[in-house]
Amino acid sequence: MTLGILLFAIAPPYSTIGIGAPLLIEAAPFSKRGVYGSFQMASQAASLLLGALVGAAISRGLSPQALESWGGTCHSYSG
Repeated sequence: MTLGILLFAIAPPYSTIGIGAPLLIEAAPFSKRGVYGSFQMASQAASLLLGALVGAAISRGLSPQALESWGGTCHSYSG
């Protein structure tokens, strides 16, 4: 999902390259559109799993006192 948002951010606007702007972003071949579309769902599942693993690692790695005092803010530093 981040890659898609990055493409929207750096793609030239319609006023600059005309009809090429949307074609630049949505350039999946017709026979592969399902596969390309599945990358969004797969990346969402992967990010959910990664977030759960990071949360579990922080919870297991910190003592209850450390987790209560500053461990809850660790997510703010990771983005």
